[in-house]
Amino acid sequence: MKGEKRSKYNKVECKSLFGKKCFIAKNKIRNRVSVYAVIIDKNKILLTNSKNTKKLFLPGGEIESHETIEQALKREVKEETGTKIKIKAFLNFKEVFFYYDPRNEAYHNFSFFYLCEPLTKKLTEKHQVEFDESEKPEWKNLSELKKKDLQPPTYEVIKKYLGTE
Repeated sequence: MKGEKRSKYNKVECKSLFGKKCFIAKNKIRNRVSVYAVIIDKNKILLTNSKNTKKLFLPGGEIESHETIEQALKREVKEETGTKIKIKAFLNFKEVFFYYDPRNEAYHNFSFFYLCEPLTKKLTEKHQVEFDESEKPEWKNLSELKKKDLQPPTYEVIKKYLGTE
């Protein structure tokens, strides 16, 4: 019994990429700061597809140590979608303990979400996305989005932006 408690206290509950609960040793978790774009144009939102889960999510990703939030967001969106953006406003912040199954990596993730305006609308060809997790960027009608088709926390962030949470 005593060993079980110690074991539990040395681990952190994480949510996997596939939404499953798992426990990861504290010393295996690293901090990760990331930034994501909510890009809306004429009732459509720009999303990418996860190669692993086949769900849609917001373009963005980890901020590199030498980057500002703005630089990272513009780089990530360009890499994943081919689109150039203008950052309009801060929208939301999410903190999560996250397990990335494909690489067996765990993170204490701090995610910042920004409303952005597209400066260009031509998307990268589906086979030319420069990122290993995302593919097939596409404009989706906001009215047609279903929670089951979106990678968390995409749905929650969009609903908060729309004021319909």
